[in-house]
Amino acid sequence: MRRLKKKKKIFNRFTALILIMFMIFSVIVTRLTSLQIINADEYIAKANTKSIRQISEQAPRGKIIDSKGVVLATNKQSYTIVYMEPENVEKSFFPTFKKVFRYLEKSKEKGKNDKLLDELQLKVNPYRFEFSSSVEKVKQAQEIQFKKDRQMQGFVEKKLFDKIKNDTELTDADKKKVNEALLKMTPEETFDYLVYKYHLYKLLGLSSEKQSELRDKVKHKKISYHQIKEMLLKKYSVDELRKYLLVKDKIELQKYTVYKPVTIASNVSKRMALLFEQIKGELPGIDVKLQPIRCYPKGSLGSDFIGYISKIPESSSSRYEERGYDVSSDYIGMAGLESAFEDRLKGSKGGTTVRVNNEGRATEELFKLDPYPGQNVILTIDSKLQKTAEDALQQRMTALQVNRHPEQGMDTGNATSGAAVAIDVKTGAILAMASLPKYNPNVFSIPGRLTAKKSRELFSPDYRSFAKKYIERMNLSVSPNYLFDFKQNRDKYNIYPKPFTNYATTAIPCGSTFKPLTAIAALETGVLQPNETIRDEGVYKVHNYNRSCWLWKEHHATHGIIDVGTALEKSCNYFFYELGNRLYNLGGLNELAKYAWKFGLGVNPKSNAKRSTGLEIYEGFGNVYNDSTDKQLSANSFKFDIAKMLKEGRYRSFSFTPIDIYYNASDKQVIADAKAAIKDRFKIAITGEYDKNQSAFYNKLQKDFLKLFKDLIDVLPEDEKETYQPNDPTQMSTALANMVTYDFIPQIQTPANVYNASIGQGINQFTPVQLANYIATFANGGTRYKAHLVSEFKDASGKIIEKYKPEVVERIKLKQSTIDAVKKGMRKVTDENGTAGSTFANFPIQTAGKTGSGTYLENGKQEKVGRTSYGVYLGFAPLNNPEIAVCVVIYNGGHGGYVSEVAKKIYEQHFHLRENDISKERIAKE
Repeated sequence: MRRLKKKKKIFNRFTALILIMFMIFSVIVTRLTSLQIINADEYIAKANTKSIRQISEQAPRGKIIDSKGVVLATNKQSYTIVYMEPENVEKSFFPTFKKVFRYLEKSKEKGKNDKLLDELQLKVNPYRFEFSSSVEKVKQAQEIQFKKDRQMQGFVEKKLFDKIKNDTELTDADKKKVNEALLKMTPEETFDYLVYKYHLYKLLGLSSEKQSELRDKVKHKKISYHQIKEMLLKKYSVDELRKYLLVKDKIELQKYTVYKPVTIASNVSKRMALLFEQIKGELPGIDVKLQPIRCYPKGSLGSDFIGYISKIPESSSSRYEERGYDVSSDYIGMAGLESAFEDRLKGSKGGTTVRVNNEGRATEELFKLDPYPGQNVILTIDSKLQKTAEDALQQRMTALQVNRHPEQGMDTGNATSGAAVAIDVKTGAILAMASLPKYNPNVFSIPGRLTAKKSRELFSPDYRSFAKKYIERMNLSVSPNYLFDFKQNRDKYNIYPKPFTNYATTAIPCGSTFKPLTAIAALETGVLQPNETIRDEGVYKVHNYNRSCWLWKEHHATHGIIDVGTALEKSCNYFFYELGNRLYNLGGLNELAKYAWKFGLGVNPKSNAKRSTGLEIYEGFGNVYNDSTDKQLSANSFKFDIAKMLKEGRYRSFSFTPIDIYYNASDKQVIADAKAAIKDRFKIAITGEYDKNQSAFYNKLQKDFLKLFKDLIDVLPEDEKETYQPNDPTQMSTALANMVTYDFIPQIQTPANVYNASIGQGINQFTPVQLANYIATFANGGTRYKAHLVSEFKDASGKIIEKYKPEVVERIKLKQSTIDAVKKGMRKVTDENGTAGSTFANFPIQTAGKTGSGTYLENGKQEKVGRTSYGVYLGFAPLNNPEIAVCVVIYNGGHGGYVSEVAKKIYEQHFHLRENDISKERIAKE
């Protein structure tokens, strides 16, 4: 009986074992059947898809070439070392990169970048962040974004809220706490976090079990990130750890970009590329690629109009993604012609579809699409003339910084910025466009060349440090805070020389270079006859205007009885004040502007005319004084005066409880709307048509303001509302109506504005390109062409795609007597006794010119901040058959006569006077 039971027991165990094995094999068979038969096609497709990679190939950008065939922007083939994660990445990564680092470290080839591409803002020795901005708020925003991009937000949320929340779950207060916590994490703590996040602990050589134990200890806070790093530092230096972290970081940030290799080193030497090509079989995932890199053979020459290329800014990423750009690696034109013709220059990408093995190595090419180069842009620029202009401008600026002209009542010690433009009188083609200071666009085109430090120097300079040195050098008695707004990193008085400002397309006060235009308007309208004379009495007094000529102001003398030619030669303010008065009496405030607009010195604000000279690049187009523009500018300026007056609670004999109409972000919407309504009504009063019945205008204004002030007080908080007396709204509205009617409006309506404009002062502001085009228009007899930099576009094979033809914007019918009279005066400017006589008196070519001093700030304020007037010079040559017109401006150059030497050197290069003495004789005879 016992024996039967035992047998039964053994049988039961055996049966159970058989059943279990049967079940296991059934599962295996079922799974194999599913894999190999039922879903075979699906899994084959997945396997094929996983092994197929699409590798894009950049198209070479089109070249930028000068008018003589000199290449200013091109491409060079460079070698790039890339990494694409293989299937066995967990085992191969660290051994692979240990070798990669060793090979890169050995290379020291001059001019090449045989090192890791390092764009990680987290640095070591000491631990620190290096961001592109020096503005504290911007740096903080950059730091927060850096940490969020690396999933550190979840790390701090666990600490703050015991769990990671969705964005929708976070309140504004929560988000603020998160950001504050992120900022509190030091650079070293961030480094420690990333060391763990990127699994650098695998460098310790621990077994899988030990690694699992380590992660478990971290999870239960038995060991910290810092302790893990300290363990690693016993075997590796912090710089070595950072190299691994650097590569891991690149991979992490690109993990959502399917099948895209990570760039490890860019622009490496041919020797290094060949080395990696030979040994890549032992480096899983590593490959060598050819990649075109933008190159500017002439360096900084013409950088103001050529521009540069750079990575796509994060703020524009979605827009460029929609256009097919890879925002993680593609470069785009960021300024100048590179930006203006991005679509023409960029070309069409190519690419190769390949099958790869488990090491990420291509084993079969399935499809290839060749890239197509971008179009070539042929310019009107003569690079030799461009270099002459830049060199001459720099030499003159340096000379003015050394010889500061204190005897002339000015200080040119900060003559550190300027521009020079040369234009073809007969076509509008720009022959040279210099802007100083400049920059080298090669810094931006080669990955890794633009460091955070270099970026700060270029885009976010240390104004505080500069201000201290500047105040000492210029012997000023102001504080750095007076000159700069350090919170906003703003240069209040445009003191700092800015390489990314194209000064050739930046509007400036033109000074007396505007006087030829005033003469043209007076002669053409008939308010002045060509041979008519006017007596300079020193001080011009009319319509309550009281301004002296510069000669009276400096020497208590006058120019006597003079005609228009002598008035231009001597730059007599009195003469041109009188012309301004005559033009005002003839046609009102806009009569002078009507003629300026014909020459491209602004456009009528009431017209649909485009605010441009025609240039293909961005320009800050300026305008002549006119009623409409003056009203708009005055409204913007006066609104601060009214806000200040209301907050002080007093205006002349009117007093009231102070009221604040300044913008305040914490205001409730009803309060903000009530404040805005007062400002809007004020702007309408200033910019609208002024009622000649002053009394009716005042009464209507006072009534409207009364209601608006009552509305504002009515929506204020109760405790604030109680501070106002019943009569306050009446006093406020009466004060403001008085201020507008009897103070602001007279300033806008006075003919004094025309008198100031007639000598190039007041709100007259123009770019050097505008000024050059205006004087070129006069020089050729009245035909205004579109200014242009581009001559034609060609494809990669040299075929012309589009050719530019000179385009006439306006033909001005000028009397020959007007042309002769103004040319005579401008010729005198360059004679021995003229304001540019010391430069051109013995010049072999007859030229015409006009000097100017554009006032930056009135009433001595410019001297207080270390500035003086703009030195401006306009001219053309030869006198009787003009070919070229020139405008030169030096910020803080003082006087046009001081900068005319630049124009002279441009003429010498254009007419080849230095190279060929026979040319001098020939042109002199002509």
